Parts: sequence; structure tokens; C-alpha cells
Amino acid sequence: MTRKMAPHRLTLVDRASTIDASVNRATLGGTTFTAMTIGPSVIVELDRSTRFIIQIPLNGTIQAQINSERYECSEGGGLIYAPEDHRVMQWSRGITALVIQIPKARLEAHHAMLRGAAGSSLALVSSMSNLSPEGRAFSGLVGFILNGLDAGLFDAPNVALEIERMLMSLLLTGHSQSVSVTRSNQAVIPYYVLRAERFMLDHLEHDISLADIVAASGVSERSLQTGFRRAHGTTPLRHLKLLRLEGAHHALLNGTPGTTRVTDVATRFNFWQLGRFSADYKELYGHLPSEALLLKRETGAAFS
Repeated sequence: MTRKMAPHRLTLVDRASTIDASVNRATLGGTTFTAMTIGPSVIVELDRSTRFIIQIPLNGTIQAQINSERYECSEGGGLIYAPEDHRVMQWSRGITALVIQIPKARLEAHHAMLRGAAGSSLALVSSMSNLSPEGRAFSGLVGFILNGLDAGLFDAPNVALEIERMLMSLLLTGHSQSVSVTRSNQAVIPYYVLRAERFMLDHLEHDISLADIVAASGVSERSLQTGFRRAHGTTPLRHLKLLRLEGAHHALLNGTPGTTRVTDVATRFNFWQLGRFSADYKELYGHLPSEALLLKRETGAAFS
């Protein structure tokens, strides 16, 4: 279970009971959705990680201590854990919960894009409720995403990327402790950035240079660099790298264990330094490329 979830320690409340659990996992870009049902009541202590974690009980109750604060939530609520938080929780007997994990680097980059300022501080509230408009909106989007994953609607990497961005935007605008994102400082993506993105998506498996991307955009390199920083909080080449990692991630999840090789997938998307590819992939998705094939074999690529 640890490989599927963030590193943790699990203790049975009733030491005489045994673990009875089912786990079903799906991915959307770099974000993972895990539906878990656990028979006995358990205490879970999460180690510090590189991911923001959202726990949403579908039935049962979660009691949690996040740093020095105590929380309790049941159906209709949720808890948000930051990577650096000290987190201890007790899950009630027979609980079913949805656990969403978003890589810290991914959410921080999207936060910077929304704020229009790289390096801006990111802090999320620790609890959410469907009684609030932002909670209902987030819950509704999560339901839409789960249905779409079941139906295979987000198999194309560029579609998955846009839906994941929508999820992160709604999480940040509704549950951030930072200065709220306003219409005046949201980045409007210029046409030449969109043109460059389309060129990148059409050439993920080709050896293209910054000069090629600039030529496809129709503007100067300086204008393109400025446009990407304002729209995405990053550079064109860094954005291309993220898109290629998305493509490799999708290919691994749809590969065949025993037949699909990580090396072949990496070089297909122009990653020639395999050690660097594995490190970048793990930072973004929370597991090694080789583990993606195992995760598919154990849990399937989508909910069933």
C-alpha cells in the first residue's frame, strides 16, 4: 500500500483485527486519485512528502491532527495536507475515502502562473466542506473527473493536462490562504504561446529546438520567453519538458508489463539521460517510471 500512497505508518486500533482493504487507483497528468476501503479502524501517520494530499471520506469519519490543530470530517467534507505538515489521522471502521495527491512542484508552478509571479508563497486551508460554494464546485469537478477517467475521456495527454489544470485552479482559488487570485492578475494566454504549445504537442517525439519553437510562434524569442513566464510561470523549454514527461507517463500507464520498456519510452520522447529522466519523472509523479507499469498491473489505469 505504501507504494500506491505517500510514505506512511499504519497501526490497527484493535490489535486483534487484521487488515482488510481494497485500493483502486487512476492518474490524471501528475495527479493521482485513489479510492480506498479499509475494514478495521486504523491510525495513519504520514511522513513528509513531495505532494499535497486531499482526503475526502465517502462514508465514515477521519479524525486528524495537522501540526498542532485537530480536525474531524465525514461525508461532505475533506482534509488538505501540505507536504511539510506533521499529519496523524484515525480512519473509522469500514471507511471508504478518496485520496487525491498532487505533486508540490506541479501545484506551486500552477499557483505562480495564476498569481502571475514566480516564487509566490503557497498555503492551503486544512479543511473543505460541500456546504461552501467552493467546496461544492470542487466536489462536482472531482466527480466529473472520476467519471471521465472511467470512460477514457482524458487519455490524450493534452486533454489530461487541461483537466488537471482546471482541478488545480479550482483548488487554489477556493482553498488558498494566499492572496486570492483576481481577474486582474490571472494570466491571459497569448495566441503565440498557444501556437507554440500546439507545435510542442505535435512534435513531442521529434528533436526540436528553441529556435524551432520560436519560428512556430511567429514572434521573437524574447516575446515568447516573456509570454511563457506570464502564462505558465516557466520557460518554453521547461514547458516542453513537462509535456514530454506527460507523454511518457501516459505511454507507461498504457504499456504492457513485460513488453514495454522504460528505456524505449524515454528515448521515444527525447529523454536520452535515463537517470535524469527517472529523477524528473519521480519528482513529478511520486514514483519511478518502472513502477508505473507495476501500478497498472496491480490497480488498472482507471477506476473500475
